[in-house]
Amino acid sequence: MNFLKSSLEYIFKRIDNRALEQTANFVYPKLQCFLYDVVRINSSELQLSALHLNSIEYKGFRTVKEDTLVYRYEILIPDRPKFDIGTYKQILQGYCNQNALSYGAYGLNVYYKNIFAVFIEKIFFQGATLTIDVVYIDNAKSFNYCKHTVAQDTKKLKNKKAVNKLLLLLSK
Repeated sequence: MNFLKSSLEYIFKRIDNRALEQTANFVYPKLQCFLYDVVRINSSELQLSALHLNSIEYKGFRTVKEDTLVYRYEILIPDRPKFDIGTYKQILQGYCNQNALSYGAYGLNVYYKNIFAVFIEKIFFQGATLTIDVVYIDNAKSFNYCKHTVAQDTKKLKNKKAVNKLLLLLSK
């Protein structure tokens, strides 16, 4: 009986993994184009330069608990922007929201319920590389994950007023 149970669990896990991979293969190029346009349009304010679409390189996805996909992109940068990471993340999120409202998100939904569907989960600098982790909010699990992430960021960031605005958007 245990063998049958473990075999079924294995089969269902493989089916889930394939479904997640298919979702990732559909979403990642659209997010890449979206991020490219955000960087291209706001390059001076973001202190970045993206010469072509491939300058924003897709580095794969990771699955976090409850089947939330986090997409990782990297941009080679000549100089590190003069903002702290928390402020820079907020600025980038704001430009993503503005771009989504103005131009859409390349075949992806702009909103999930009443919040923006493209969520910058984390950014970090490593040498001459800016790494951006993005969650595309398309279900309740990814929504809850992002809500939890924003709550954690509230504890870390200096500019709590801006983070509280993000929390307010995620709580609607």
